[in-house]
Amino acid sequence: MNQANNFDDFASDYKGHISDALGVLGGDVNYYVERKVQILRKLLKGQKIERILDFGCGIGQAVPFLKNYFDPATLVGSDSSSESLAIAHHQYNFLATSEPNQLEDQYFDLIFVSNVLHHIDPVKRADVMRQLCSKLRIGGKIAVFEHNPFNPITRRVVGNCVFDEGVELLSSKNVRRLLEESKLINEVICGYCMFVPEKMRRLNRLEGFLTRIPLGGQHFSLGSR
Repeated sequence: MNQANNFDDFASDYKGHISDALGVLGGDVNYYVERKVQILRKLLKGQKIERILDFGCGIGQAVPFLKNYFDPATLVGSDSSSESLAIAHHQYNFLATSEPNQLEDQYFDLIFVSNVLHHIDPVKRADVMRQLCSKLRIGGKIAVFEHNPFNPITRRVVGNCVFDEGVELLSSKNVRRLLEESKLINEVICGYCMFVPEKMRRLNRLEGFLTRIPLGGQHFSLGSR
């Protein structure tokens, strides 16, 4: 399972590159990462999750939030960037790491895929999705978060990000189609999120009423095997 960009070149200052792209008004990148895990925890409504894969984990920004909100027995990070994986494991010694092609079939209760698909060659996305879904146990969930290509602020942030140069963003329909065409997913829930920046985070309580409005900065798809 291959990702298009060589993130080894950006691993040492990954967070700095993201902060530069967000700009002054964007706030701390950790706010957005934690918010996605919060949304996922709510979607799963307290279900016990024992084994989590953070696919395309990078330097591990989601790792502490996945650990805190789900408390899994096993948390695995996987990424095509060996430099990023090394940084993630150094920061969180409880994190197991694996190359994408060495992941075990029908093993995970939850696979978390955050802003990864747009870095994968479009002609390879369907194959990557099929392989990913095969790593889920029966009844397992795959959660995919992606930038919303219809949000002008998101497009500006992506345009300012050094490692997003030339990427093709996916719509919510694109992700749903990839999940459904894997032939391994029998139910998909989709919605929009990230409607407000960190400085307006008090308004997050209203986000639950806005998930069907395609104006959020990102969108999510939750598939069940």
